[in-house]
Amino acid sequence: MQNVSGNVTSNEMFNDSKDTTRTISSRDVNLTFSENGVDLYLDFPNREYTNLIAAPFVGCSGGDYLIIKTPKTEGSYIPFDDSEQVVVRYLCDGKAYGFHTRAIKSIHSPMRLTFLQYPDSFEEMCLRRDTRIPLILAIKRAGQKPLDEWVLNISSSGALLRLEQEVQPSASLYISFTMPDGCAVDRLPCNVIRCQKQGDYCMVGVEFKTDHAKLPFIKSYIEKVNALSK
Repeated sequence: MQNVSGNVTSNEMFNDSKDTTRTISSRDVNLTFSENGVDLYLDFPNREYTNLIAAPFVGCSGGDYLIIKTPKTEGSYIPFDDSEQVVVRYLCDGKAYGFHTRAIKSIHSPMRLTFLQYPDSFEEMCLRRDTRIPLILAIKRAGQKPLDEWVLNISSSGALLRLEQEVQPSASLYISFTMPDGCAVDRLPCNVIRCQKQGDYCMVGVEFKTDHAKLPFIKSYIEKVNALSK
């Protein structure tokens, strides 16, 4: 998976899923990357870049344009050609999205920004095998001093963590936390799937290893929450 502190290869953002991609109209998509600072990943079909280029999202005018911070590669800002084709990809809520767009204009003052045409449609792929629920839980990591680190959402097979330190994809973590029903989960082994820097923290997607005794309890709790929400 991608290490989002740098550029990533053009296929990595969609390699998690074997599901069929579906096309959806932009009218039916909530632009869930619309939190300032969230990275979009740009692919330039007419250039020889081998990696996706990360570009922080700044804002949008629905139906008209998107605004990104003009990205750099090898220390230099990318000069967008007028109407240059760009493929944009991003991850949100367990799904990978992609769309085709064109550059409208880049500006240099008061900051370097690039305007992209608002897409007509999105490609969507679901990356998750299991239902995930929002759940805020303080965690402790084995081998680390106590830190301000949390579970943000969880499924029976993985979780989204907010960590203070960057971790590498494919690294192993052991986390401990207590579920709201009092079930203590100790040293749950996890594989890091992705890591994205957001401000002072890192958003880390992990997959649980399947041999922990408390996984059935996590699954049972999630099923109860889902049943109550119906």
